[in-house]
Amino acid sequence: MDRNNTRKSFIDIAKGIGIILVALGHLDTDGQVSRELIYSFHLPLFFIISGALASKKKTNFKDYFQKNFKTLYVPYLVFVVIDTVLFAAIHHFSGDAAVQMITNNALALAGFGFKCVNRPVWFLFALFFIKTVFYFVSKNKAVKYITAIACVAFVFFSGKLDVLYGCLYLMALPGLFFYMLGSEMRACILKMDEAFDNHLRKNNKQAVSMICVLGVAAIFVLLTLSAHKNGSIDMTVFRYHNAVLYFANSILGSFFVLAVSVLLAKLKFIPKALIFYGRNSIIVMLCHYYLCRKALPAVLNRFDLSDWLYHPITQAVVLILIMVAMIPVIMIANKYFYFIFGKSKRLKNA
Repeated sequence: MDRNNTRKSFIDIAKGIGIILVALGHLDTDGQVSRELIYSFHLPLFFIISGALASKKKTNFKDYFQKNFKTLYVPYLVFVVIDTVLFAAIHHFSGDAAVQMITNNALALAGFGFKCVNRPVWFLFALFFIKTVFYFVSKNKAVKYITAIACVAFVFFSGKLDVLYGCLYLMALPGLFFYMLGSEMRACILKMDEAFDNHLRKNNKQAVSMICVLGVAAIFVLLTLSAHKNGSIDMTVFRYHNAVLYFANSILGSFFVLAVSVLLAKLKFIPKALIFYGRNSIIVMLCHYYLCRKALPAVLNRFDLSDWLYHPITQAVVLILIMVAMIPVIMIANKYFYFIFGKSKRLKNA
């Protein structure tokens, strides 16, 4: 989720699609095809984009670390604390229960025993760890490739290893592979829109557009079938199922979204909303879960409508309501609390 001096609108659109899928995924339950599809690639997409946008400028480790600490770890720390306070207040924790909760979340700040209610915050710690490791391994090709192989091997053998569930460092390992992949394919990814424009100029526009649409549709069907075959993925509990399908679906799904984003960038209306959410994906990432898994279930349960929250027919409506509710949250956050979200100054909500 790094920023790039030359902003690519299709990248913001891809991030917008990604964060909307993250919110939708948190409305789904295990066994739903939509959840299986979304979870097969939604987080790898963000890691790949982050790797592709990683700055290539040489900088000393102190400055590099301080920047990432401010933009990634500080928001993580703030929201773990907020999570602790809210959960304690709502459940009236005191005594041993309060001490246990505080202890658990203190361990989470160090990357161990992650048990936060606002589960998406783990992504920030993982990305902070990934960028720190990448700073060193990227300096030597041999070390970089060995690290990538180790990350892949972890996924293949994680089900057979006695690993520490909740350890954020282990949760981040597949993300490190995708981040490195994004960095390796940086030029290819950032020039996808230019490549598409070149094909349009050299060939029949309608024919190229039709081929692209049919290709995207075919990939969607293939990805849906493959994701359903592999079942619901969850990186936070090392649930990858078939490792080959996991990596194949993650990469295919990520580039599927990027390709769709290139096509959508040619439109005039839909992309504006997606760009808005894409540029504020960190805010949505950190705030939507309270609505998806806490506020909405509580309200619907009060009116005996809780089953509708996870019903495929009503999920589109619920998702729209959640994303609309995020608009004032984003605007307020960017105006008054930008520092909490790792931003150094107020940003326009464009």
